[in-house]
Amino acid sequence: MHIKRMKALADFLDKLPKKKFDMGSYIHWKGNGRMPVNAKQALHSCGTTACVAGWVELCHATADEKGCSFDFAKNHLDLTTKEAEWLFHGHWSKDYVSCPLHSVEREYFGVGTGTPKQAAKAIRAMVECEGIPSWTV
Repeated sequence: MHIKRMKALADFLDKLPKKKFDMGSYIHWKGNGRMPVNAKQALHSCGTTACVAGWVELCHATADEKGCSFDFAKNHLDLTTKEAEWLFHGHWSKDYVSCPLHSVEREYFGVGTGTPKQAAKAIRAMVECEGIPSWTV
């Protein structure tokens, strides 16, 4: 896991408006003209949303690397496939996250797609736990 990149992603998501975040699609674009190719364009493009992996691709992928947000983000963040699936498929949004090392009490993230701030909390939990946080029911 690339700690510096994970922390930077969490910081980015903390500041991202909810209307620009959608765990339902990697990158979703509703505008006219060309699809945004980077984060700056996507942030200013009406109707453009992205999930965690989509934002990693928009922020960091070169034109030659575009195409598969999951694979690019997994490699960019140096995650295992299991870690990437947990983070990029929104598994963090369904239950409690608990980790003995996590300084914040278990938080209920809610059912559904979650928010960018909730995704940021999940990323920080991964960093602190050095992997996927433990689940409790």
